[in-house]
Amino acid sequence: YAGTGRDLNATSALHVEGVPPQMQWISIMHSSYTGLNVTTPDAPLVLSNCTVRNNRGYGIYVNSSTGLAHIDNCVVLYNGADGIKYVHYDERPSDRLDRANVFDLCTFPTTSSQTFPITISMEQGKYAQNSKQCPQHVFTRPGHVLTLQFLQMSTDRNDSAMIEVYDGMSSSEKLLARVSVRNSTLPQSVTSSRHHLYVRFSAEARTQMVAFIRLSSGYQKIYDLNVTSSSIADNNGRGIAAENLRSSLHVHDTSVTNSNHVAGIHVLRGAADVNVTSSRISYNNGAGINITMTGGFRNISRSTISSNQGYGLAVWLNDTLGSEYIHFNQSTVVEYSEIFRNKDIGVFVGNATGISYVNITGNCFNASSETAVQIQSNWRNDGGRMRLQIGHNLFVENQKLGIKMTPALNVEGKIEYNHFRKHLYGGILIRNPLYEEFNLLPADLLVQHNEFYENRGVYVVSIGLSPYSDVQKLMFTRNFLRENVIKEPFDNSDVQGSRLVPRSRVAAAVVVSSSNVVVFRNILHNPHSQYEVGSQLEDQSKIINCTYNWLGHVEEQKILG
Repeated sequence: YAGTGRDLNATSALHVEGVPPQMQWISIMHSSYTGLNVTTPDAPLVLSNCTVRNNRGYGIYVNSSTGLAHIDNCVVLYNGADGIKYVHYDERPSDRLDRANVFDLCTFPTTSSQTFPITISMEQGKYAQNSKQCPQHVFTRPGHVLTLQFLQMSTDRNDSAMIEVYDGMSSSEKLLARVSVRNSTLPQSVTSSRHHLYVRFSAEARTQMVAFIRLSSGYQKIYDLNVTSSSIADNNGRGIAAENLRSSLHVHDTSVTNSNHVAGIHVLRGAADVNVTSSRISYNNGAGINITMTGGFRNISRSTISSNQGYGLAVWLNDTLGSEYIHFNQSTVVEYSEIFRNKDIGVFVGNATGISYVNITGNCFNASSETAVQIQSNWRNDGGRMRLQIGHNLFVENQKLGIKMTPALNVEGKIEYNHFRKHLYGGILIRNPLYEEFNLLPADLLVQHNEFYENRGVYVVSIGLSPYSDVQKLMFTRNFLRENVIKEPFDNSDVQGSRLVPRSRVAAAVVVSSSNVVVFRNILHNPHSQYEVGSQLEDQSKIINCTYNWLGHVEEQKILG
């Protein structure tokens, strides 16, 4: 029952500043405010085998610029706010009175016995008449990798300096990051794949600028927050909340349930990697996982996301030019997971500018009250494309669609080897609205080797791109569509006279709405559907290529509508 100060002000039951102590087998319960508050730690935080429950505020609150907060085998229950909240604050080395432990990149000596982490500065003077070039090769012991974190940047003239980071011993190696120095720029951390890193700094003459980076060594990328083998349940806020991340969040073998606000796992702002593996995210009063940030790598694998009141997984990306965060990777991977009985969309991936990757493989989507997978695409004509792969998934009994892409722009992708069964509205919807500017944006999609059985609705597959575009194409080939029941809207089956006669929106197993879609070598056999292939072309002068398909009948009036 701690948490009440001498002046009756609310405080944390356990408050830590500076170097955190070793915290094992501790219980923090019934605090008047936050259970554990760790502020500005100077060393890694390890909290293991703990119980944090029934506190009025946060269960565990961490405010750090160094990261390396590890919560292992803990139980965080019944707290009045978020179960675990991590906030990354941006360190400002330039505000220090001295720079005793800050090294200059141009004069930094590298030795085999180097002690990490190291803070390094890069400067150029306002009255310097010559440009500056400073290359530096940094290495650590074999078996380790190096993580470079950008701490602070300031300049009197934007884009007058450049920092380049290479994965190796020279500039001929793979480029990990290229950062143009701008005021308040906050790039994502980068990690080498081996024990060498090459940093090159260049600055123009007569520019006042300073930048600080931190180099750390370890067996893997330096994380901000790592939660493993824990149970986080029945908290009045979010289960796990992480804000302003710049490195990574890892949740492994953890159960996050019954959170009452926003999401079970909520990642807000920043540019970082997010890994959720072998975990259970269920019964939350919002989304299961909500990731709202600028960019990074997102990996959701071998997890269960079920019975949440909102989205199962929602990825919202704000990577506009106005963001202070800079990302070097834009990837979303959802693999080998079970996503079912969520009240909203199972997996939602928002649009991202530039090059991005989306891979949804080996999952089971079952009984969602909305669409199972919805992918948004970029509308900008800047050359950046999304690479999409949706394969080897099982879609069963979702209340609306299996896969939805409207519009499909700036995308190259495959939808293959998926199984769709017993959907109530349709299987796949790929459709571009009739906007003139969409005709200039490329799209290249291949839908192949999928199976569609026992689905209902006004179509099984509805596919169409921008009708007057020469840079868009979609191939629908080698798919099986069998035993689907497709009827017109408001069709009461055997009741005569209740059916609406279609004019331009015919119901069919496969609906085609543009001439740059090719339906080739498919097996369509749906005896309970009036039409196998339907045309919804706006321009009747266009031609649909629908050849070499098995259509289940020999009578023409039963084949084409």
